[in-house]
Amino acid sequence: MNFVLNYTPVFNAKRNPLAARIQCAAAPGGGLPDLAMLHDQISQNLAAQGLPVIVAVDEQTFDDSIRSTKASESIWISVPVSVVNQPESRNLIRALGRARHRLVLSGAPEEVTDDSLLEWFYAAFLSAEQCRERFEQRVCSGIFGGSSKSARRRVAIAHGAGDSMELADRGFKSGSIACVGWPHRQPTASAGRRAAPADLSTVSELLKLIDRGADIAEIDTVARNDAVLTYRFLQLINSAAFGLSGGISSFRQGVMLIGYAQLRRWLAVMLASAAPDLNARPYIFDAIRRASILEKLAMTEPVHEDPGNAFTLGMYSLLEQIFGQSFDELFESIPVQPAVRDALLGNDSSLTGLLVLVKALESNDSERVLSALQALDLTPEQCNKAVLASFERPKLLNPN
Repeated sequence: MNFVLNYTPVFNAKRNPLAARIQCAAAPGGGLPDLAMLHDQISQNLAAQGLPVIVAVDEQTFDDSIRSTKASESIWISVPVSVVNQPESRNLIRALGRARHRLVLSGAPEEVTDDSLLEWFYAAFLSAEQCRERFEQRVCSGIFGGSSKSARRRVAIAHGAGDSMELADRGFKSGSIACVGWPHRQPTASAGRRAAPADLSTVSELLKLIDRGADIAEIDTVARNDAVLTYRFLQLINSAAFGLSGGISSFRQGVMLIGYAQLRRWLAVMLASAAPDLNARPYIFDAIRRASILEKLAMTEPVHEDPGNAFTLGMYSLLEQIFGQSFDELFESIPVQPAVRDALLGNDSSLTGLLVLVKALESNDSERVLSALQALDLTPEQCNKAVLASFERPKLLNPN
């Protein structure tokens, strides 16, 4: 996989992950493989039963080689309007549709010159700029809702939001099935500048006890005072994923089985997942994905950072957006390892390079990704494998 990959998450109206759109650029000294080879390489590195990925193509990468590949529910193909409108592309689009490849239109349906092609597209992805234009022209109701009987109106719409939470919300209210990306620069509207929820006091106390190596009996005493936290922990530890023959009936038993390191990992997830605001959900899923990527890269030659710290860095990296508070304020009540704290506060840290990389992967800027990879002495293939593996259902405890 000698190409540079970056991704954009796609969320449905419930703010749960629907898919991830990925873009590929040629790595230095090489070129992109044909679409069939690109499809196969991505497929080989995707986790089973994970999120679908939407491969964005252009005039150079949308070629006849894809005819030889078997359609997969895990890989969709995003085709821009400019390519759809080329006469030589029409037969290929129809052939892929008949072969049950899932196609996504990148652009507005009304810009497609041949209406008959629209039946082969699952949805049309509009940019934030295109959405703003439609709201200004008051034409969103028909296009987003798909209420018209014409072919172009039957195409479901997914909208871009850029850095606007208002646009993200307005798109869903207008009938959009998904939002492409999520505004990371704004705190959630209902969060404001409020303290973290009261029920996080147990999580914070447990993290402090783990840091000082407290006895398991002391940890169990604190946990038992939070019935909801204990229930969630026992529900997870007794799930099929762990394959334990006997039921685990107490917090203490569970901790004895998984150890303090895995308990810290789970508590980090609970901390990031605590915000009640619906619009915080995408941040939570993005944080889990970041944590997965960073944990895998931390164990990669030549990075060799503590994977637990790398995981925590990813989980905590969006707490400002989730709770609407600065890291300085949040860290007054949340214990954080020094390397993680310094990276998030912009101070010198051995983890800074990993944080720069994971943010670059979400930027749709291959040059930023390449620069971050070079600073860590990582190859595009090492990074791509970690990214594609992150689209699986998150493993909140043991990553192996």
